[in-house]
Amino acid sequence: CLFHLPDHISFAEGSVLEPASNGYKAIIQEGWLKPGESVVVFGVGPLALMPVQLAKIAGADKIIVVGLTSDRKMRFDIAKKYGATHFITSDTQDPVEEVEKIAGKYGVRLAIDAAGVPVTSHMAVEIVHNEGTVVRIGNPEIPYNYSLNNITNKSVTFRGHMGYNSESWINCMKLAASGQLDLKSIITCELPLSEFDKGFRMVSSGEASKVILIPED
Repeated sequence: CLFHLPDHISFAEGSVLEPASNGYKAIIQEGWLKPGESVVVFGVGPLALMPVQLAKIAGADKIIVVGLTSDRKMRFDIAKKYGATHFITSDTQDPVEEVEKIAGKYGVRLAIDAAGVPVTSHMAVEIVHNEGTVVRIGNPEIPYNYSLNNITNKSVTFRGHMGYNSESWINCMKLAASGQLDLKSIITCELPLSEFDKGFRMVSSGEASKVILIPED
């Protein structure tokens, strides 16, 4: 269960390999993304931003990110740097309608639900085309409260996601070591461990994407 961190990767970057490995497993191992396909990612936290980057590395055509208007002030910029091609704000737009306009007649086969709330899981099922795949990363304890019929009627694969495995970690370390996987841009700042409350406030307010806490002597 222990891996050697490549020498030129900092400990701060190494800590971000965790969400990166989550993203690798969701996009590559569970989502089976193929070059040229389009993907929708719900959310703009670390567990959404890394799937965006992995989708770009895997050769996705359109990478559509669904967030909130408040995410525009910083997290959309990171997503764009990581390869997002289109943005939808679900509090002002209908994601199902907007994705149909963006993706065109070939549609979207894969949706990554990194928010996991019932409405995003439901929209993900509506968005993917017949025999599409939804990978649900987000995991709030909220009842679904929607009909499951479209999962059946459209032959959708609805895949639960939990973490990563050795393949995820090893391949992400290789991608980072070769410079293909950017672990720096998602890190907003580093704070001493004693300022953990400030870090949590920054993330909660949307001021930060990923805050690294450094143990003090």
